[in-house]
Amino acid sequence: MALDDVYKMTINAQAPGGFFQNTYAFRLKTATDPVQANFQTLADLIKEIYRPTQRSTMSYTSWRATQVRGGTVHYPGGGCEREGGLFWEGTFTGTVQGGSSGDALPPQCAMVTTLNTGITGRRFRGRIYAFSQLELNQDDGVWIGTHITAVTTAWTTFMAAVGLTGTNPQFTLGIWSERQATGCVPNPNPPPTHLHVDAGDPATAFNPVTSFTVRSVVYNQRRRTRGVGR
Repeated sequence: MALDDVYKMTINAQAPGGFFQNTYAFRLKTATDPVQANFQTLADLIKEIYRPTQRSTMSYTSWRATQVRGGTVHYPGGGCEREGGLFWEGTFTGTVQGGSSGDALPPQCAMVTTLNTGITGRRFRGRIYAFSQLELNQDDGVWIGTHITAVTTAWTTFMAAVGLTGTNPQFTLGIWSERQATGCVPNPNPPPTHLHVDAGDPATAFNPVTSFTVRSVVYNQRRRTRGVGR
């Protein structure tokens, strides 16, 4: 199986404020399995969404693509664990450091882009948190217009490649719901596992992104605050 298989790609970066990750989901458009070069192209496309406006002390370090639907992927007993599937990993090509200089905002401050599928509900929308943002690009907790415009333009270019009618021959961007795929939710009590609350359905867990919105508010990620979790 290859057509309509789904992969999650995790993007890793490092900055003085710590380590950062964002995860994207993609559905395969071809009848054959992808190769390393396909994911390398995709990883470098993702990198360039935010890199030009991020602080120069930040650098993109590595990426990893993991198959979550199709091929040998299965969920034993309809449970919370996934087995099988393919994976690729690598580093980025081209410039990996941020492209802007200036005072950085605290590491818990992020620029949020909301990804929409045209379907209501938390399982059908996503958020990407852009880290290593600059103080000069916000005013009183709101991103300035030129910064929003720059990031919106970058997302428009990215969607032209991997959106529903994108030019990338292999991949379509979407939202992958682990809740939908497994039927599991985090256990509110120790141990830190998951609870199987209803039947999982991997076949319907992916939905393509139809639009995006770059949010104007400077959002705060409490777990990114210096000292938290240490």
